[in-house]
Amino acid sequence: MDTAPPAGTEPGWWWFRWGTHPLLVLPVAFALVWLHGALLGGLDPYYVQRVRPPALWQFLALALPLVAAWAWLAASLYVRWILALPLVALETLSPRRALARSGELTRGCRRPIAVVTLALLAMIVILPILATLIFDRLFTPLLWWLPERNAVLVPATLAYLTAYVLVTLAITFVGIAANALLSACLYLRLAHREPRPRPASRQCPPRAPGLGGGTQRSGLRAVAGVADRQPLHAAR
Repeated sequence: MDTAPPAGTEPGWWWFRWGTHPLLVLPVAFALVWLHGALLGGLDPYYVQRVRPPALWQFLALALPLVAAWAWLAASLYVRWILALPLVALETLSPRRALARSGELTRGCRRPIAVVTLALLAMIVILPILATLIFDRLFTPLLWWLPERNAVLVPATLAYLTAYVLVTLAITFVGIAANALLSACLYLRLAHREPRPRPASRQCPPRAPGLGGGTQRSGLRAVAGVADRQPLHAAR
């Protein structure tokens, strides 16, 4: 049975899903621009960097809480809706039901999801910076050692830029793949989780009544006596 929603209802919900974050950014951006114009607009940027007047600290004191509030709200919405895309792609849910279902599945475990997601985002941000530092330390000085001839400099520069672009694209691909893998793993763990079976008991089974202590020993002796008599009966 096809559970896909009508075609006319999808674009609106996808706009709601992907347009929420830009809508959250716009008020903060306008507020930061207004604060910068009101507090630092009449000052020279070089003067602000060198002297650091009190207006700069006033701007930071007012801007940082706005940025922190936006970051917290955007992160909470992202973690809440992180399973919406896998639900739409794998369970053919409508975007509206996928958003609601994602909120239900992530309820109660959003803090661990946020920690893992932030760690992954930090890795995605740090890797390009590390690649740039490696290129600057290892390969950029090599260009200064080349002879000043166009026949050598032009191919070497093109090879340098091509390698840098390819490495950056590879890092971007790795980041996208890691993010998709994280969403898939969270979907499998939260949408298809089952209660764990109880571990098997390691206790010894209870003894049958009447087989305790001396009674058990006397029973073993009787069995041993019967076993000893059987060869005698066979010889007779």
